[in-house]
Amino acid sequence: MTTGATDPQKLHQQIARAIATAIGNGRHAPGGKLPSGRELARRPRI
Repeated sequence: MTTGATDPQKLHQQIARAIATAIGNGRHAPGGKLPSGRELARRPRI
């Protein structure tokens, strides 16, 4: 998941879009548990 200051959307919108993309790509199952905020922060490119 990538977010950035150059993206015109607000940060929470960027995060929502990235999560929706991850679900669409099969990285997360619909209705499944998402990673915690800490886990997401540990991942590169956040």
